[in-house]
Amino acid sequence: MKKRLNNAVDKNLFSCFRKVILQDSTTLSLPDILANYFPGNISRGMRKAVARIQCIIEVTTMHFMHFSLSGFTRNDQSASSLVNNYLGKGDLVIRDLGYFVLSSLQKIADKEAYF
Repeated sequence: MKKRLNNAVDKNLFSCFRKVILQDSTTLSLPDILANYFPGNISRGMRKAVARIQCIIEVTTMHFMHFSLSGFTRNDQSASSLVNNYLGKGDLVIRDLGYFVLSSLQKIADKEAYF
């Protein structure tokens, strides 16, 4: 018998953590006229407009803790410290290697949280 999944994660899966925090980003191509506001990559000598959306979500409740919009040039490493504002002892942070910054990982460990 298959167990049906709902929108929220089964709380038993992460019961040993106080909060489970997922941090990730995605990009969105925009009309080139917006390149001054949302600087992106350069293609064929022209600056493209690309927005980067950063979000931090508490997974067990599926609530957004942080949501921001910036240019593509603000990469995940530069946003790695954003999660520190939402962390406490016993929390778990899940994110990809794009956020790998040793000082950020040390701050997570200093708060007695996990990654």
